[in-house]
Amino acid sequence: MSATESRGRARTRELADARVTPTGSSGEVERLIVEAATGVRRLTEDELQRVLAHVARAGFDPAPTARAGGRLAGLSWRGRTLKGLTG
Repeated sequence: MSATESRGRARTRELADARVTPTGSSGEVERLIVEAATGVRRLTEDELQRVLAHVARAGFDPAPTARAGGRLAGLSWRGRTLKGLTG
């Protein structure tokens, strides 16, 4: 196991210990998201589809109040230009 994988697994355990995740498919999908985001492992095609379906059902604020940062600032999304952070 590489050092990155080891750190990712340790971070996954920290996140799991820090909060109680619900049982069932939602908790499983949240675990998959953390594992993929921390680089613990790559998701299978089936796991990726489950994560995508979960995120699609989550809903998002259509009028976000946070500004975009980094490479997102200035890009066009749904006909609007994302405003960047200043300062």
